[in-house]
Amino acid sequence: MSFFFKSSNQEKAIELFQKSLIYNLEIQEPEYENLISFFEAERYLYGRVNYYYMPIIYDKQSVPLSTLISTNTNENNLLVAPYVAAAFNDLNQQFLKKTLSGELDTDDEFLANLEVKSAYIDPLEAYNAHFASIQEVFLATTSPDQNKFSNFEEFLPIFDKTITEVSRRIPVTLPGYVKSRFCPMNVSGLVIEIADIDYANDEEKIAKFKQSRNWKFYLNACRSYGFYVDSTNPFRLIANIGSPEMLEYARSVSTCLFTSTNDILAGCYKPCYENYINYFKQIFYNMYNLAKVDKYLDIKQCNDGSVITREIEPVEYSFETFTSLIGDTYFLKKYIDLRINEEPHKFKEGELKSIVASTMNLAKSRGVERAIARFEKIIGQTYSYSGSLTDLVNRAKLRDEEDMNVLSNT
Repeated sequence: MSFFFKSSNQEKAIELFQKSLIYNLEIQEPEYENLISFFEAERYLYGRVNYYYMPIIYDKQSVPLSTLISTNTNENNLLVAPYVAAAFNDLNQQFLKKTLSGELDTDDEFLANLEVKSAYIDPLEAYNAHFASIQEVFLATTSPDQNKFSNFEEFLPIFDKTITEVSRRIPVTLPGYVKSRFCPMNVSGLVIEIADIDYANDEEKIAKFKQSRNWKFYLNACRSYGFYVDSTNPFRLIANIGSPEMLEYARSVSTCLFTSTNDILAGCYKPCYENYINYFKQIFYNMYNLAKVDKYLDIKQCNDGSVITREIEPVEYSFETFTSLIGDTYFLKKYIDLRINEEPHKFKEGELKSIVASTMNLAKSRGVERAIARFEKIIGQTYSYSGSLTDLVNRAKLRDEEDMNVLSNT
């Protein structure tokens, strides 16, 4: 156990706190503005929200990801956004050149040859794995009596109660997941990790990076090619899509041709709630089928003392029958309720009721997708708003046409 830096999270809380303070002071390099912590809330969302803090995911169909040249020998399919790959490949060539010329310490484990250990993670795959754990908990904690339902109407109150309680602690929806710390930063397509050091091992980060003779060159080279270095995990490079250097790569790569940060956000990303309502319905449908038993006995005692036993087979639904039976109104309302639970906000109860009502009304007149887009814009704001709810909604309305045109083109 290190006296100054934590090597794991298996210490007392006060010791972990004190050692984290020491680490944060030690890792600093004031002359390198590209060395910043991405642990803070808003920075942690970098590449996963737009300017309105609406959750977004990388759109692989519009802008295909590119392969990185220098990768872990066990992985040959590590991917990032194409302009990020181009910048990193050039960065790595610079390291190789300086290593061959003897200007760098060639024995450095991580900062001589930048070998990629981790890159893009598919957000849908990560979310599916996340939600699978929620399913397991639900199925494991459901009592035998709760499994005795004959149709979806009987099942719904059971699942509804559980998923509502869970959403207050753990994100349930894809948008909630993408904006949470359960979601890895790598889903943005902007992140490259060049070491497989435990995130909790500050002692090794200091020894292998800050105390490396190649450390200052690493920071300077990353800055020159448009990369941030995450001070919390200095082996993590994050593309600075606002820097002239990274924008030059975005302009020059044939699959991109983006000239600004706005172009990148509009062209490479799409709202992660887009078409999600159908996926959301599938969650409920799958849970019904997973939780129901093939048959169960329904035992009832009559007034005359006799007992009637019936064998019940729960209803089998096709997905089409299931969705038509329940309807969009229920799923939209449930989605809204869960997102309110997941999202930190400062709305009062009366304001929330107004938001819900206006969203449901908008869905009737303009459709579910439009209603969700408006709702996410309002609920996702993290700033301290000075105006009233009406002011916030009105400002959303003023921006709505412009934003929806952008969203429809992504």
